[in-house]
Amino acid sequence: MNIQRTTSMNSSADCNPEEGFLERMKAARGSSAVLKARLLALRSSLANVKIFAVEGDDDKIIYGQWLQRVRPDLCYEPFPCGGKKEARMLSNSLSKDVSGLKNDVVILVDRDYNDLDGFCDCDNVFMTEFYSAENYLVNEDVLEILLKDIFPCHALPGVRKEIISLFNSDYSNFLEITTDINRRIYIARKIPVEITRRLPKSLGQISSVELGKVTAINVSVEELIPYEREPLFNEIESLCASFSKLEPKTRYRGKFAIKFFMIWLDKLANEFSTWSLGLFGSVKPEGVVRRAELTLSTFASKSCIPSNFIQFVNRMA
Repeated sequence: MNIQRTTSMNSSADCNPEEGFLERMKAARGSSAVLKARLLALRSSLANVKIFAVEGDDDKIIYGQWLQRVRPDLCYEPFPCGGKKEARMLSNSLSKDVSGLKNDVVILVDRDYNDLDGFCDCDNVFMTEFYSAENYLVNEDVLEILLKDIFPCHALPGVRKEIISLFNSDYSNFLEITTDINRRIYIARKIPVEITRRLPKSLGQISSVELGKVTAINVSVEELIPYEREPLFNEIESLCASFSKLEPKTRYRGKFAIKFFMIWLDKLANEFSTWSLGLFGSVKPEGVVRRAELTLSTFASKSCIPSNFIQFVNRMA
């Protein structure tokens, strides 16, 4: 990998005082004291219910499906914290609390690239083995079930096989395109060095996705993932080596993966309508694509549940 020194970018808060104020207000809402106060208010109205604190609303949806499948008898309440940093602050605050507030509170977090760094007490903390919960939803097994249930490809194993083969090829290309981006995030988390811009939210900032053609957007990785300072070669040499050993499907950023999956499925639904590539065979199958069911909740309901999550829930319950 070529290492180039670039000029550090100012954060958006430095350039825009109003935005800086909003960022400080958001940070205040996510402080450990505020999170603890929110938890106390919730506990006052739900005295004997398990509380599952998660990073955000997407996690609430995914874990909700998994919990329903693992322990349908379990009564619980989700508690989105606003991010992994906030979940860590809540966890550490509870570890020091002597009032018993920690009882029946469970923390669920993504592995990311920093694992459980900074967590003081991990007894009631679950961490994914993959990069994030989303990584468990993006694979050919989930796709095949979607083709049977959401797309009208039941009783068409040959058609499903061709579509799955195309998906695997396109997904492999996408993961290759995002390798440099994931490596740069990995390095930033491991050194650590601050990333001075929010990670890309739109897949259009990274790649263009069409069925059978996934291409990179012409933008430098330094522009997409700007550092407060460019690290020296001796700081990242061993990190580049350890990153290269990661399995892309399970250890690259899950938010990118799930966005790719949803866009790819939308393109596949368009293909069923337009019939331009002939992916569904020589005769168009009867039925319609149930687009409204192509959601996180649906994917989670059809994915494999992490074995360590099943063990963790049964132990906590």
